[in-house]
Amino acid sequence: LGRRGETARPNSVSTTVSRAVRLAVRWLAHGRAMNHDQTTSRPPRGSLSARLDREWNVLRCRPHLIARARTWDVTSAPFSDLAELLALAGHRTARTPEANAVLGRLVEVAREDDLASRLVVQRLLPALLAIVRRRRSRTGLEELIGAAWLAIRAYRTDRRPERIAANLV
Repeated sequence: LGRRGETARPNSVSTTVSRAVRLAVRWLAHGRAMNHDQTTSRPPRGSLSARLDREWNVLRCRPHLIARARTWDVTSAPFSDLAELLALAGHRTARTPEANAVLGRLVEVAREDDLASRLVVQRLLPALLAIVRRRRSRTGLEELIGAAWLAIRAYRTDRRPERIAANLV
């Protein structure tokens, strides 16, 4: 099921957004923790970061998602998969003004687009994992991803155009 009980179309962007991210956002939106029994009947397979990595490895090379990302015009540089787009936005590469600009345009699209939001979450994931390690928290990643999702959707690039990844984390 998609939003508001609608049946999700198999190729819709809403089906590409991780169940774990949606649950983390739901937790924050309702202001209470949801235990495992309330969210799913199956036990989770591995840690949230492992599930997000598995999901990312599938999403990054889907042709219809790559085509959709190209329509956003966030960069003039060519990219053949979503990981290349993320690298252009500064993921695991040197932080440059150009990468910040690409990330800024991606965040602007992410205000309304679930796939773009998922890409920005992937871009922020190394920093979010570092925060969890510093805090030595087992459940902190779910909370941080939910908070990051909400921050991405509300971020105003016109007010804070510099150091966007740092501002989101």
